[in-house]
Amino acid sequence: MHCILLFDHRNDIIFSKFDQKFALHINYLGVLQGLISKDEKNNEINKNVLIQLFAPLVTSQQIMSSQFSNSYTSIQCQDGTNMVFDEYMGYLFVHMGDEDVSWLKRALSVCICFVQHLCGPDVAELQINNSRSQLLAHLLDTWISLADKDQGCLVEAVEQLTINAELSNTVIKILKDAANKVKSMTEYSHVHALIFVDNKFVSLYSTKEAEELAPVDILFLNILNKSFWWSTNKFKDQDSDDDDDAKEEYFSPQSSPKHMPEDCSYNNVKSKIFNNSGGNMMLHEIVVLCGNGMFSPHAVHISKLEDNISLLLLYQVGNEVLCGGLHDAFSSIVVLQNTELNEGSDDLIHRTLDICEGGIKRIHDIIKKYKMTAVEVNVRQMQIKWEFIRRRYNECFKDKESGGGLETSCSSLCDSLRQILQLTCLNKNLVTNGIECVTMVRSQVQSEMKDFMTFLKVKAECNFTLGSYPF
Repeated sequence: MHCILLFDHRNDIIFSKFDQKFALHINYLGVLQGLISKDEKNNEINKNVLIQLFAPLVTSQQIMSSQFSNSYTSIQCQDGTNMVFDEYMGYLFVHMGDEDVSWLKRALSVCICFVQHLCGPDVAELQINNSRSQLLAHLLDTWISLADKDQGCLVEAVEQLTINAELSNTVIKILKDAANKVKSMTEYSHVHALIFVDNKFVSLYSTKEAEELAPVDILFLNILNKSFWWSTNKFKDQDSDDDDDAKEEYFSPQSSPKHMPEDCSYNNVKSKIFNNSGGNMMLHEIVVLCGNGMFSPHAVHISKLEDNISLLLLYQVGNEVLCGGLHDAFSSIVVLQNTELNEGSDDLIHRTLDICEGGIKRIHDIIKKYKMTAVEVNVRQMQIKWEFIRRRYNECFKDKESGGGLETSCSSLCDSLRQILQLTCLNKNLVTNGIECVTMVRSQVQSEMKDFMTFLKVKAECNFTLGSYPF
């Protein structure tokens, strides 16, 4: 029995992934407690039943965390079922299964890492954007599969394909030309170009303006690439009956209906994640690279050169100072929402308010410097809401009983920050604008590498090196 659940501070479920055994068990408990009738018992889960069953545990966890700073890390049940807990941006992550606690914790930390790369500080994006949550589910499936059979994944490493110096220089030159062409055809100068064969890393070239990719970001890109391959093979090879079988493996209850898109069937969601451009399956996404301590939104384009050979083109589409300011503001609001007003919390609240003010100032300065007129209204609303919150906290320092309504004000400020994040750093239009350029570059790279792509595929099957004897 396996399950990953993600709760917000209102105990609402914004993401879920579980197997059939878990679904049957939850429905059994629902019937037992009178939450659903026997006629409703099936392989799907009513979201409200799931919330009611987990509400006492989630509420207890939140109280232990906010009031006592002593939250649960894991719970072990008599029947061998284990649960582990973790938090990110005020959201509670729960992983349940029959594996040992250490493995569940590791898998949950990987899930949080994926959320950081896909959503940045705005975890609620998983509830609003169904294709985003579907991509997260694909990544989790890929990691679990790789962890079962790939030693590199277990030690959090990417295996490099060993090739001779001459071929290596040729590949780097091809990637350099590709990166420079993307740079010349678009307005973006921070460009990376990578080649993967299966899940093995071949080579990387970055323009001189770009920050060096951190190991954790390369590992994430490797898993994203592998997920792309497995999903596109399923997309290409499976018929509708196979798709029905695939849906039976995992089920996800709907989030709040007002946030769900009208058309969110499995096939439609999958076609939004993986685009078939000119007969060549490609993935176009925005991810937040954060391995170097900076929060840099990048457009990622993954395209097929040959079976199991992928070209990854990345370019930075947002300002890392702006994204970092948004991250600081989001995280500060989370601390304020989870901290009670009392004599012992004044110092913490003062520090948090200063961090939040610094983040909001950076947001305002960057928007003003680069004249981002599309978000000026949102920035003004953000500043008005922030000034109100700061003034209310100053009043609360004098009178602790006057803190009513602060949670609503903080939630409203989060909404403004979320709008700015989506319009600047995670704007999907920034990806689609580069598809034509990426398609041209892909054709160029494919033509230049055609003479040795078969060799790379064979080499990847057994990553050996040749030498004379004795060594």
